[in-house]
Amino acid sequence: MKSPDKDTRASAAADLARATAIFLLIFSVYFIGYSRTLPPTADEMIDFGLAQSLAKWQIFSIDQVSTVGPNPEEFGLGGHRYSKYGPLQAVLSVPLFWLAQRLPIGAVDTVLLLNHLATALSMALLFLLVRRMGFGPLVGLAIVAVVAFGTPLWVHSKRYFAEPTITLCVIATIFSAYAAATTRRAAWLVLAGFAFGAAVAAKYVNVVLLSPVPVYLALSALLAAPPKGSSAVDSSGDSGPPRHSETTPALVSRLHARRAGANWARVGTASGSGRLDDRAGETPALPGCSPLHETMPVPTSRGTTGRSHAWRSTMTASGSSQLAATARALWWFGVGAAPVAVLLALYDLARFGDPLASGYAHWESFSTPIWVGVSGFLFSPGKSIFVYTPLFMLLPFWAGSFVRRFPTFSALLGAVIALHLGLYGSWWVWWGAWAGCGPEK
Repeated sequence: MKSPDKDTRASAAADLARATAIFLLIFSVYFIGYSRTLPPTADEMIDFGLAQSLAKWQIFSIDQVSTVGPNPEEFGLGGHRYSKYGPLQAVLSVPLFWLAQRLPIGAVDTVLLLNHLATALSMALLFLLVRRMGFGPLVGLAIVAVVAFGTPLWVHSKRYFAEPTITLCVIATIFSAYAAATTRRAAWLVLAGFAFGAAVAAKYVNVVLLSPVPVYLALSALLAAPPKGSSAVDSSGDSGPPRHSETTPALVSRLHARRAGANWARVGTASGSGRLDDRAGETPALPGCSPLHETMPVPTSRGTTGRSHAWRSTMTASGSSQLAATARALWWFGVGAAPVAVLLALYDLARFGDPLASGYAHWESFSTPIWVGVSGFLFSPGKSIFVYTPLFMLLPFWAGSFVRRFPTFSALLGAVIALHLGLYGSWWVWWGAWAGCGPEK
């Protein structure tokens, strides 16, 4: 009989192979629509100009860009013009720019591949997130197909707007945050912080849009930590919280029944399904995580514990307070975000002499009444998200079951979506103006 650990590793390896195949497939399909022309819009020309300056001259100024008249706020130290957009899009383009210098092709040819690569990688990461949440491979593939080919992502991949890079950073942040909340591992918290910082480097406003992420991590640590003064070991010999914070009501009832002395028997298979004999549900093995039955002692039919495993936790120690667990989670998150924050501060300091300056004009503000922008996002015939992504109309049919199964994670996603609607709905040009397809974001 195979051990559950081997089954888990095999499942994780299979999912990585599937994710790699997804990346290659989506990149190949997107490449059919590959364009070798850089559209003359301000956003794209400015980002390309910064990539050119970094790759060719190792400078931050973009004096060569003259397609659109700059705002006075875009001029910084030395009278040079600087980009007002996050630098990550340009930074990621530098290797592609260097590649063009070593091949008999133009820089535009290689730089425009970035968004194809970023979107394909986003979809591979989305598949891994769906699998980590316990859904089957077919569900993951279906979700990836819907997102990759049923949303404006495909359109944006043909352009040089930073949206595909932003999407990659947002998915990476959400993925790492969920992994951190369900495994209690410091490494995932650091990765979540780093991905959060990368999202801010892609677009500065993401520091607000993704602010629910550290709140989610703090809340997860608070709920998982034992109350102050209580022992982390319960009467059945378990120590610490379960590794998966998103538990179904059926699982919660089974936990209470076990502590009350209920006699359970594990109905296992060679593949380690982790099904319990009460038939109320099952806890699937998640890629990168041990199945729940590997870490939870399972009583035998005689009411005794067959084998006891200590709850593995790097974030809380036995008897630690809830406040300490929350502070520790935020600390590791900050460790990941701090290097990016320092680099962004130095970048702005070198350009404008102010670590908080960005280059946006004073009149580019959140001045639209919020109800105007939000109603436009939802109901206007030309900019509604339901017009550009009709599949959103299916959300009410499965959102309820998703919320019941993943309450805190659903709160995180809902908060991020609400902030996007509210913040961009109050932006002075919420409809996207000359940006092209769809609303502003």
